[in-house]
Amino acid sequence: MKLKKEDIEFTCIKCGECCRVDGYVYLKRGETEKMARYLEIPVKEFRKKYTRLLFLLGRVIETDAQGCAFLIDGRCIIYPARPSQCVTFPYWKRIMNDSKEWKYISAYCPGAARAKIKGRDDK
Repeated sequence: MKLKKEDIEFTCIKCGECCRVDGYVYLKRGETEKMARYLEIPVKEFRKKYTRLLFLLGRVIETDAQGCAFLIDGRCIIYPARPSQCVTFPYWKRIMNDSKEWKYISAYCPGAARAKIKGRDDK
């Protein structure tokens, strides 16, 4: 079942659990500069310290079981300048097109677990 954003009552509780999932945060053009400006460090230093360039995939912030480098004491220290991938979670195409994906993220995201989905009783 495909989900639509307008059919989901989702509220992020800013717990940081989505920031602890292994994987990558893919950066779009201009996001590196935006985050570096927010942290008040040179772009070159930001790239070297926080990102890596993956062949064919572009620049990423790598996360691991400990979480994203910007998750400090359970909070995102770059929240106002966070990448669009973070801003749009959980409304990613992969999640919205597959109710199994919604169920998967609901296992670690309390906001998704509590979300009310129009027309569904089982979330």
